[in-house]
Amino acid sequence: MVEILRADYRSLKTACDALLDGKVIAFPTETVYGLGVLQGNDTGVEMLRKIKGREQEKPFQILIPTVAYAEKYAQCDDSGAQALMHAFWPGPLTLVLPDHNGGTSGLRIPNNKWLRVLMLELKGALIATSANFATETPANSVDKISDKLKNELAVIIDGGKSEIGQGSTVAGISDKGEIEVFRHGSITAEELNKVYQGK
Repeated sequence: MVEILRADYRSLKTACDALLDGKVIAFPTETVYGLGVLQGNDTGVEMLRKIKGREQEKPFQILIPTVAYAEKYAQCDDSGAQALMHAFWPGPLTLVLPDHNGGTSGLRIPNNKWLRVLMLELKGALIATSANFATETPANSVDKISDKLKNELAVIIDGGKSEIGQGSTVAGISDKGEIEVFRHGSITAEELNKVYQGK
């Protein structure tokens, strides 16, 4: 049976152990509840993909604890991208940037202290997605996570109700040097452009 624990210091070790063992956990963020595995754990990533029913070619988000981690997963030399990071992280912005393998990666620093501490304890990032199936509304609390999904998880961390209650804004920078919004969230295109153009 899945463990449901409060988001406190005591639950950090349980969550760390589960992630290091390649298991999938659910956790709170300021946007919606997420599912995650430790980045670099291929077994965990495949389990996450299986649980979500996610197609192989559809990427997951990468959650990181600090801006310093971004360079490990993406090319961060664009001054506009750096301005967006510093303006909106931690927060509800997933920034899609060129990665080091010729593709792109969507990075975010969540505005949830427990989750950032977890990643710092692990000295790594989380491969993450929302804690719902494609046909379901994203969960803004533990009781909104479906029982079918809960039964697939090792640990669920209860951090109360999500402050925002909707997915992050997902945006990138086009080849023309313009902001491109892939999914609308609480941060608007106008807000992004104001920061980006002020680079």
